[in-house]
Amino acid sequence: ARSATPYVIVASLDQTPDVGEPNDTQAEATPIVIGQAFDASILPRNDGDMYLVDLPHQGELSVDLSRSAPETNLTFRVLDVAGGIVRNWQTAPAAGAPHRGWVDIAAPGRYVIEMRDAYNDAASPVPYRLLAGFRPTQDWAEPNGTAQTATPVQLDQSYVAHILPRNDGDMYQVTVDHPGVLGIDVSASGQETNLTVRVLRPDENVLRNWSTAPGAGQPFKTTADLPASGTYLVEIRDAYNDARSADPYRFTLHHTASADTLEPNDTVGQATAIGLGQPVSAAVFPKGDHDFYVVSVSRAGDMVVTLTASPDAVNMVVQIERPDGSVVQGWRGAPRAGELFEVSAALGAPGNYILRFADSYSDARAPEAYAFRVDLR
Repeated sequence: ARSATPYVIVASLDQTPDVGEPNDTQAEATPIVIGQAFDASILPRNDGDMYLVDLPHQGELSVDLSRSAPETNLTFRVLDVAGGIVRNWQTAPAAGAPHRGWVDIAAPGRYVIEMRDAYNDAASPVPYRLLAGFRPTQDWAEPNGTAQTATPVQLDQSYVAHILPRNDGDMYQVTVDHPGVLGIDVSASGQETNLTVRVLRPDENVLRNWSTAPGAGQPFKTTADLPASGTYLVEIRDAYNDARSADPYRFTLHHTASADTLEPNDTVGQATAIGLGQPVSAAVFPKGDHDFYVVSVSRAGDMVVTLTASPDAVNMVVQIERPDGSVVQGWRGAPRAGELFEVSAALGAPGNYILRFADSYSDARAPEAYAFRVDLR
């Protein structure tokens, strides 16, 4: 067919508001400002838009897609400057639907938000609207996820930190000048996280294993027996490493010193020298502690050991031995925890004798003092 009548072509352009193009690669990523909304378009098909954000702190980066073309099902992911995936694709529930997602940012730096249609098979000149937000954590101590990077903290001072991102663990270093009970008070927690805590020696051997809050978001308290002065590590995590929170947790460490100033005296060789009639005070601490004392007598007679004070938590007993370990008087003591006693043993000759104090089954301890004296009759 042919016609002598001319045809007319009219071309028109629906201009998009997308002023960021070209920004299809990480090298071309368009810098954006946190908290400032803007419009852009997925056009043509297979278009990808990359945006560059500078984040000054650890925290939660949010991407709010409040408007989308009806043809496109928007999806986004976040990359680091090396192209590594920080969090993979998060997709709107349907084409044209608004969507909001978030990404945990473990460290300050530059990051890239990549926008696309979910299957790269749709496009539209109708713009989407994107608003990037950032919620910095209050975690002043990061990075502190290892014993080598543990954050020094002070006793009786409150600290705020975050479990963020998932699998985050926070290590704190505390120093005590005396054996005693370390109290760990977790007074606040993010609602998503079920916090757990343990205490380690500086060589990372476990001193007190995991103690866990009764539920996600709940405060709790726990303790650990510190057998000596020195530095210890406190580790805080989510119980299953599968949750995180942009809301902080708060904790405080307390220390109750053992009343025992005579340690170490856990063997015959370390026995503390005491005199007849001398008031002596010490503590059965930690569990399994045995305290050895050596007393010298100048004649034969009856040695009388009087327990004058006892914590309610321990059932005190004493054994009288010779320095070679042979027993003069086997274990004797109070019938019940917290009660006092008097024990006597006939000594056939002058010399040195060993007194060995303990809890009756070595299954209890108390940082509070027990007290006794030894007489010869």
